[in-house]
Amino acid sequence: MNYYEELGLCASASSEQVRQAYLNLVRLLHPDQQQDENLRALAECQMKRLNQVYGVLSDPERRRRYDAGRTTEALEPAASFAVKPSSPPPAQHFGSLIWLGSAVLGIAGISWFITSDSGTHAPSQQIRVMHASQPDASQAIPMGPDRSEPARRTALQPERANQQIKEGEALAETLRSELRAVYADREKALQQIGKQKTEIESLSHRLVQEQEGNRQSEPLSRSALPVTGAAQPAPAPRTEEAPRQRFAGTWLYSRPKLALQKPSLYPPEYIETVIVEEEGALRGRYRARYQVADKAISPDVVFSFEGKAKGGLASLPWTGGGGSRGELQLRLVSENSLEVVWSASELGRYQGLTSGTAVLFRKPEP
Repeated sequence: MNYYEELGLCASASSEQVRQAYLNLVRLLHPDQQQDENLRALAECQMKRLNQVYGVLSDPERRRRYDAGRTTEALEPAASFAVKPSSPPPAQHFGSLIWLGSAVLGIAGISWFITSDSGTHAPSQQIRVMHASQPDASQAIPMGPDRSEPARRTALQPERANQQIKEGEALAETLRSELRAVYADREKALQQIGKQKTEIESLSHRLVQEQEGNRQSEPLSRSALPVTGAAQPAPAPRTEEAPRQRFAGTWLYSRPKLALQKPSLYPPEYIETVIVEEEGALRGRYRARYQVADKAISPDVVFSFEGKAKGGLASLPWTGGGGSRGELQLRLVSENSLEVVWSASELGRYQGLTSGTAVLFRKPEP
C-alpha cells in the first residue's frame, strides 16, 4: 500500500485534497480521544505514520521524488521477466543429430556382434537390455502445472487476499466501535454542560436579585433624614469588619449572551475551577473545553496549580499532562465572581491551546 492509498486518495489528488484527508484522519486517530493506555499508544504510532506520509505528500519536491521512485519500482519487475533465452543456432542442431546417429549405429553394431557370437539370446535378457536405457518410472519427477512453483504461488494468492480482507474488516469494526464510544462520551459531556449551564444561569439570576435587594435595603443618608427642631444624633460607626473575599470554592463558567471574547482567542464551552485555600495558600484544578474548529488540536485543557495569594490577586504556576506548564492569574472581581487568565510557556504532548481568559461565578454551597 502506497502513501496515497493510506490517505484514501488517488495519485492525482491535489494538495488541498491531501490536506483534508490528513485532517480527517487526525480527528479520527488523535491519541486524546482514547482513554485506554494501549489504545492511546496505538493511536500515537498511527499518528507518527500519518505525519510521515503527510510530510512527504505536502512538500511538492518530496512528493515529486516519491512519485518518481514509485514509478521506477513498478517498472523493474516487468523488465526482469522480459528476457527470453535465445534459441540455439542451426549448426548446433545439425551437430547434435550427427552425434545421435553415430551413437545409434554403434549400439546396433554391438548388438549384432553379440547376437552372432552367442547364436541365440534369451528374450528376457533382450527385454532387460532394451529397458535399461529407459529411465525408471519411480524416479521420474512430475513436471505438471500443479507441482510447479508458479502454480503454487498462484494458488496462495487468493488465500492471502482473503486473509487481508478479513484483517481489514476486523480493523474497520474496531475503529467503528471506538468511534461509537467517542460519540457516546461526547453526548454525556454535552448533557453535563447543559446541566451546569442551567445551574450557572440560575446562580446569575439569584446574584442579580441579591444585588438589587442590597441596594433597596441601604440606609438613607443624613440629607434624606427629616429636619426637626432637635439635632439628630449622628449614627454610630459600624464596628463589624468587612468580610474577607475568599478564593476557595467551586467556580463555573456562564456563557454571556453577547460575544465579549477576544477574536484571537477560542471561546470556551465549559470551565470548572476548584480551589482549596489554607492559610493564604491556594491549591486547585482547572478543567475546560474550548470551541476549536479550524485546527486539528485537542479542545480540552486540564492542569493543576498551587501558590499563595496577595489580597484579591494571585499569580500561580501550573502544570498539565504530557509536560505542559505555564502561569495562571486569578482576580476576585466580587465575592461571587472570579477572573481567570492563563497562558502556556511549554506545550506537552496533549496541550494544544496556548492561552485563555474568562470570568467565573461561584457555585452556591449546598
